[in-house]
Amino acid sequence: MASCAKTAQQVSEPKQTLSKTERLEIYQDLVRLQDQERERSPDFDTDASYEAISRRYSISKAEVRDILVEALEKDWPKPALPELVRKRAEIIADYKSFTTDEPDEIQEFTDRVNASSMEQLEAFEEQRDKLLGTWDIFEDPN
Repeated sequence: MASCAKTAQQVSEPKQTLSKTERLEIYQDLVRLQDQERERSPDFDTDASYEAISRRYSISKAEVRDILVEALEKDWPKPALPELVRKRAEIIADYKSFTTDEPDEIQEFTDRVNASSMEQLEAFEEQRDKLLGTWDIFEDPN
């Protein structure tokens, strides 16, 4: 019976040995990706995020899931929230507690929301430009 358990364990072992630092990086990338997908659609497909991470790191989806389980069991730190996401969370919290009828306060709040939206748009465009600049598939082959 012990030999069967060992065989089952060997089957589920990763093909390559990843260091804790590498597993932590994979876990944090997975969390970031899922957070981004959740922003786009609350009912996103988690399997697609496992697939994307498995391709990025050349590991199986099962290994990605194993890393996620390990991270949750060992309470690994989640990636730091980007500044813009943190600001957005603050604005949402402010909105939920917003109880004034004062026009100046309403305008101030509206201005903060608009400024945050512009910052997010500019950050997205900057990130997009960096990505497009590094992908050879978008360059003219001639």
